Amino acid sequence: MAAERAHIGRRWWLAVVAFATGVGSYYARKQGWTWVEGLAANLSAGFLGAFLTVVLIDRALEKERSRQVRRATALALGRLRPCLLAQLELLASWYKAAAQEPCVPARDAKTFFTEEYFREVQYLDFSKPGPQAGSNWFWFSGQIFHEFQTKIQTVLDAYAPLVNTETLELLERILASPIPTAIMGLARLPETDAAQGTRRCYNMLAGPGVIDELQRYASLLHEFIEHFNRVAARGVSPVELLAWRDDVSPKWGSGRLICSQLDRDAVKYMMGPAHTVPKMRSTADKDPPNAVS
Repeated sequence: MAAERAHIGRRWWLAVVAFATGVGSYYARKQGWTWVEGLAANLSAGFLGAFLTVVLIDRALEKERSRQVRRATALALGRLRPCLLAQLELLASWYKAAAQEPCVPARDAKTFFTEEYFREVQYLDFSKPGPQAGSNWFWFSGQIFHEFQTKIQTVLDAYAPLVNTETLELLERILASPIPTAIMGLARLPETDAAQGTRRCYNMLAGPGVIDELQRYASLLHEFIEHFNRVAARGVSPVELLAWRDDVSPKWGSGRLICSQLDRDAVKYMMGPAHTVPKMRSTADKDPPNAVS
């Protein structure tokens, strides 16, 4: 930044000198100093020409730098596209597996992160089988989040000096979100509970504070997708995902926690800030069951 200011200062110094020598030439003419008038006029024309040349070169260089930044940013985001789609497929699958009734987003919707989405995903039992054979939602979710975070870090390492500031800030905010870290850290929770003899239910997204963090993460993803679609060569649509098809796993409601599975004596697992856990309710209620944490 300091070097850029110094460069701009040198450029305008040429203009000041051109103006000063021009004034000097005019004054010499009034005084009848012919040789001084000619010298000052030549100097003024030379400095003015140099100033205009520098301005034109700077504009051409800035235009080329902007073009390179746009190209590098588009390339960087293009490398993220498969993992971004996998992340959206996962979040859509959470809703699909937890929803009591099938509800596919309208094709003209800009997002599937609605009030209903955040209400229903709190019923997802992470210990139930996930979309991938032989895995539960703990392992499958942790794997997708890990791949997305790793890919973002790889792209930042390779493109950080080249991409624009908005892209860098959005990617850094995604990396800093507590949701990916929490989900990745819970991958082996059922095995740990079994070894320690701990009983609990695994509707992890219903923990105090968790859904608030998930809403912030979803809002950040939505912001990133809008930026992605403005810059990348190929955009993504959150409502045109494979997960919404009936012939694609998971089945609607296949991972939904049944209220009778809840045990008032089970250990509560809290992924959010500690506060009073609300009273448990039946699946007929609109609000989700307690965070079992």
